[in-house]
Amino acid sequence: NRKEEAGYNKHYSGYCPLNPKSIHPNGYHVMFGRKNNPSYKTKNGIVSVNYQREVGKIGVDSDAGWIATVDGTAGIVFVQRFKFQADKEYPNDASVEFWMNGLGKIDAYNKIIQMPEDEASNPHVFESEVVGPYVQLKPGESTSLHYDWYCATIGGNHPVIDCTEAGVECEALTATRKDHQLVISGRFGVFMEGEGQLVFWSKGRQSVLGVETLGKVSPHKALHVSKLLPAEKLMEAQSIELRIIDARSTKARTLANVEIQK
Repeated sequence: NRKEEAGYNKHYSGYCPLNPKSIHPNGYHVMFGRKNNPSYKTKNGIVSVNYQREVGKIGVDSDAGWIATVDGTAGIVFVQRFKFQADKEYPNDASVEFWMNGLGKIDAYNKIIQMPEDEASNPHVFESEVVGPYVQLKPGESTSLHYDWYCATIGGNHPVIDCTEAGVECEALTATRKDHQLVISGRFGVFMEGEGQLVFWSKGRQSVLGVETLGKVSPHKALHVSKLLPAEKLMEAQSIELRIIDARSTKARTLANVEIQK
């Protein structure tokens, strides 16, 4: 199969939150390639870039401080977390950039370049990049850009819809009271070894009404939450927090929150 030999059976995609106050009409701007490249999609405040072997590059002035790249074939996500500096100017008005090698034309070096079909000179490349702001330096001065790398298993070709210091959310945490039961579900990838917990909070998060242990969690295994609990025991609970107890520091790190629905 030529497509398999060429690597088209691989699923690579990137996800980045859009800035609600973006200076770009779509929340991002196309730097190279077709403006209507089908690789780019926006949904629920997230821009996704799905590799389809078409050349292109976009810049995103994201202020959320994270970018996720998914290898859907392996079911693994690579995350970069950074601090956005709203008072600084960024190159290309972008704190995040995505580049895709592929077929098509780009305008570069003052000429139109037709990308070659030969995979030796135009290999399959999907790149996600964190960009630092401009800094004015005097002779002898230096600067640095700090960002953190994480990796987690998500168990398939799933999107990333949110990210915290504890991990990524691929399917939103939901909680619904139905037929005297509390139905809870969601899919996640975690950044650390530890223990997963569902914490049930009273109205206004004034007190903890109960804790459901999910067992050991790890970056090497996707966390798929699927629970049916007796609703009578948690009638006063208004919201649920999914958190990870870090095995190294014993610190509780929030992965997701949700209000309980009827």
